[in-house]
Amino acid sequence: MSAKKFRSALWIWIKITLGAFLLLMAAVLILLPILTFLRVPSFVIGNEAIWFLRWQYTPGGFSIAFNPISLLAFASLIGLIGLWIGRRQNK
Repeated sequence: MSAKKFRSALWIWIKITLGAFLLLMAAVLILLPILTFLRVPSFVIGNEAIWFLRWQYTPGGFSIAFNPISLLAFASLIGLIGLWIGRRQNK
């Protein structure tokens, strides 16, 4: 693969990954009012070491936390899949 093709592929991957990461962060922020309104009990998406989202609801308040490293890893995976699909369609 030439350097020009590599830079092009890298730039496409970065754009897809950044877009996916921002959409995932927006989804987490949209969940805050939805989960608060529905009064969903506390939960964690993931396990102790690798978690994406932690939601805690108590009658006195609420908190939401997301793991940006896990979200970035997931967005990178989405970027690689998008790059792979794009390359297959160009052939």
